[in-house]
Amino acid sequence: MRGIAYGQIEVESDGLTNEALAKTYYPNINPIGQVTGGAFGMAERIVGVVGNVAEANLTDPSAPVRYYLTEQSPFALENQTLVIRTTRPQDAVSIIPSVRAAIAKAAPNVAIQEATTMQHVFDRAVGPARDVRTLLGMLTGLALLLGAIGIYGVIAQFVARRAVDWSIRVALGLAPSRVVSLVVGHGVWMIVVGIAVGVGAALTLGRFLSALLYGVTAADPIAIIGASIALLTIGIVAALIPAIRASRTDPALVLRKL
Repeated sequence: MRGIAYGQIEVESDGLTNEALAKTYYPNINPIGQVTGGAFGMAERIVGVVGNVAEANLTDPSAPVRYYLTEQSPFALENQTLVIRTTRPQDAVSIIPSVRAAIAKAAPNVAIQEATTMQHVFDRAVGPARDVRTLLGMLTGLALLLGAIGIYGVIAQFVARRAVDWSIRVALGLAPSRVVSLVVGHGVWMIVVGIAVGVGAALTLGRFLSALLYGVTAADPIAIIGASIALLTIGIVAALIPAIRASRTDPALVLRKL
């Protein structure tokens, strides 16, 4: 729509904006119907607000964007993107030859640069980050396994060094459940100290991984609490094995070896 009088301003075109532009320039009023300075010196009336989309990298913040119809542009666009939706996303690859044939029939002078699926575009965009995430996941699993083995080894050594002490206590009437709680308590104390040191190191060094994070920060409390609970749970399970073994030790056999 061109040359439409809107109040005292000659509106040259109508256009759409994204949510980022609406929140930035019209935070407290309805952007619909507002007239702004458009591109190429044309006054533009906002007739709709659409959701934010990734214009460059997926991790970039949403930038204010305005959209125009092709016929509103004073020059012809050399490159255009045609989006086709299917009711069955899994059939997207199979319909590409049919789409190419339909475009060639309707516009034989148009050259198709690339025909692909949005899933492929998305996989290509997040490819490096996904590989790093997979690697970090494997390293995290390995770290948990090594941590569990280390806790088990330390608690087992602690129980072995105090085998005589536990045997005497059991002989004097200490309940086996009490032995388990004492051994596991010692392990929990070490785990809590390790978690405190690890959280401090994560908060200090987390900024180096901020480029790989999306939707969370390096100091995200939910992620830190979840990781701490997971480490504490794994540590308690690892400490239970030598603790239960210590509670089942026969005091007579241990004292007989002295």
